[in-house]
Amino acid sequence: MDSEASSSVYYRIQYYTAVEFLVYWLTGALVWIPWFFSETLGIIGMLVFTPLFIFLGTLYSLNQTPQRSWRKEIWVIIGSFVVTCVIIDLLFWVGWRGKDIFEWFLPISSVGVGNVIGYLEMFIVGYLSMVLASRFSIIKRIQAKLVFGFRSIIISGVILFLFSFVSAILFW
Repeated sequence: MDSEASSSVYYRIQYYTAVEFLVYWLTGALVWIPWFFSETLGIIGMLVFTPLFIFLGTLYSLNQTPQRSWRKEIWVIIGSFVVTCVIIDLLFWVGWRGKDIFEWFLPISSVGVGNVIGYLEMFIVGYLSMVLASRFSIIKRIQAKLVFGFRSIIISGVILFLFSFVSAILFW
């Protein structure tokens, strides 16, 4: 992000939303592979890939922000991630798959409990990512590897969305 664009809250939220879109569908695409063989392997894949990609997505987002403003910006990042995830869940699972919205979002079923835990996980992993990045200068060590433009993030996210969508049609 350039400095002029990064000062706009709207642009930053758009950027973080694109990062979460990519993270969501990257996780989904990678989880389909083990899920195809076994539901248990798919759940294990979710437990491994989701926190890892939330961590990496948060680090990538923090890399776009001056370190002095991380403590405030982390809440914008996490908020963007959670809202993006809820919207995708609504569109994909409730809208397209026809799941009951109360079952999906309220902890009255195993799916609802899983979603509540998943959204809380975004807060916890996101905040811990910021703490670890501040404490151990993680971003400075991997900064050269964190060079993706906004267009690249969007294109990658759309490709992974299409892969997940096709997988859902073929295997579900």
